[in-house]
Amino acid sequence: MLFVLSPSEIFSALLSEEMLYSMKLSVLTSSISTFSVMCCSIPTAYALSRFSFPGKSIIKTILGLPMAFPELVMGLALLLLFGQSFLGPVLEAVGIKVTFSKLGIIIAQFFL
Repeated sequence: MLFVLSPSEIFSALLSEEMLYSMKLSVLTSSISTFSVMCCSIPTAYALSRFSFPGKSIIKTILGLPMAFPELVMGLALLLLFGQSFLGPVLEAVGIKVTFSKLGIIIAQFFL
């Protein structure tokens, strides 16, 4: 692709309105999801490493699921969960739209 386009075309494409919007969206959602993951994972890791309690192995198994499945499968599972089949209509009735929204992006990044 770099050899097909001229440098000025690449530069103009990088500064297009769509590209700037997508970069801002990526930085915003990744910052929020990273902060959320840190707030949840540090206390969880501390509790799992320091304490012994019933159900610890189940929690460790659930936390390891995103690493065992490909991202495509996990994304499909999230779409099925928050789509029109299960949890999506309930959340939309309350006024929370997850699929194809910034919240959905953050949830997917958090989960993966």
